[in-house]
Amino acid sequence: SYVSRSHFDAQRYMEVGKPADVNVVTGWLGRHLSLVPPIRSDAPLRALGLDNGLQKSLVGGPKTLPISNPAGFTIGGAANTTAARQAVLQADYAAASAPLNTSALDAINTIALLQAVNFNGYAPMNGAAYPNTHFGRALRSVATLIRADVGIEAAQVDIGGWDTHAAQGGVTGALSTLTGDFATSLAAFYADVVATNARVTVVAISEFGRNARENGSQGTDHGRATTMFAMGQGIAGGR
Repeated sequence: SYVSRSHFDAQRYMEVGKPADVNVVTGWLGRHLSLVPPIRSDAPLRALGLDNGLQKSLVGGPKTLPISNPAGFTIGGAANTTAARQAVLQADYAAASAPLNTSALDAINTIALLQAVNFNGYAPMNGAAYPNTHFGRALRSVATLIRADVGIEAAQVDIGGWDTHAAQGGVTGALSTLTGDFATSLAAFYADVVATNARVTVVAISEFGRNARENGSQGTDHGRATTMFAMGQGIAGGR
């Protein structure tokens, strides 16, 4: 349909960073990472998308992986043979040709890196309390990596469910629950990380807005405008 096609194009253009150019296949954040030197030259992981597949924004970024749950990132299979299988892969890919060996070894080294980070024991600062939701847990994982200072330069976390065409609800409805999760998760991340680290900036964007008028299904339809939120110690806020 026209609506779904428009939705797809808007999301792609937003994440690519350039409209109507099919020749651009990388994302704006991936291109940025490819053009600047790493914060830590020995970091096996510079950026991650907390999802099962790499978000378009990060495509093209060096040492960038999709990792839905950093705390559980490992080689699949029996736990008692993980170390042995990892050693075999490390030795095997070390002898492979570039760029296969570099990519494989970065992934293997990333497993070791993340296993050394204490995700479960992480203690947020300033009394920050992350909601026990997918979005809240993902931001907590990002905070853990930032505080561990392992060389992470960028991370993308998605929160879905905004296509509220029907049964949007009131103050206790579906949209209220979703916006509450979004707000409290970001508030926790702000108190925990942004307020204490001038090098961290958060940008929240959506590919389209919602119509303010309620439709016949007690929901709202697609709108033509949206809002971008940015927060950080370098942001001139309140506008």
